[in-house]
Amino acid sequence: PAPVPDPEPDPAAGRTVFEHGFRGFLLIRCPGCGKEYSVNAREPIQSSVCRACGRETALEELAMADFTCPDCGRAWRYRTNSEEPDVTTRCIKCGAQMVSEWNSKLRRYMPHK
Repeated sequence: PAPVPDPEPDPAAGRTVFEHGFRGFLLIRCPGCGKEYSVNAREPIQSSVCRACGRETALEELAMADFTCPDCGRAWRYRTNSEEPDVTTRCIKCGAQMVSEWNSKLRRYMPHK
């Protein structure tokens, strides 16, 4: 039998694919009504619709927000569009309220001590 040639290399193999949008835990502040809500985006999203007022918020330049639960000790990482001095969300594991404060030196929200 004749030798089988090696398959052509896939030009897309090893190439970096850039995602547009954000995925994971997102803490969104609606510019329309001012309410904050959490989203767990399993696929990258570029906007989110407020559950309270229905306004669509474009997601651009989201800041990192690290949280540590004061009750169970779990650590969570979100991205947020908030520009407030602190942000609040509930622990997914136990439901306790977590607060994170803006750290201007690190340019991210850090867990409240």
